[in-house]
Amino acid sequence: MCQCKNQCNWNYAKKDYIATASIYAESPEEYKKLFLEKIYKPRKIKLITAQDASRLQGFPKWFKLHENEDVAKRQFGNAVSISVVYHIAKNLINTVNWCKAITYEL
Repeated sequence: MCQCKNQCNWNYAKKDYIATASIYAESPEEYKKLFLEKIYKPRKIKLITAQDASRLQGFPKWFKLHENEDVAKRQFGNAVSISVVYHIAKNLINTVNWCKAITYEL
């Protein structure tokens, strides 16, 4: 539930939102202030759809979503971004190869 002491009736309990405006700040404190002023208070947010979740996770536009919005969102919530897996694997391989090179030098 929203923490603004009865000024609004937003229920955030099980919903994911995305901002519909952008902000930039030099520090976390400034970001928090701007977020509250420019996004939270004027309600410049929207519920994340399954399509939004698929794009945020790096799925291609042609990916067929489950016909049930809630099921599709749960699937994306459990997914791991392809680009994240790629970069983690690449760094692991580089680290293993580096360790092997050091071992051979000893």
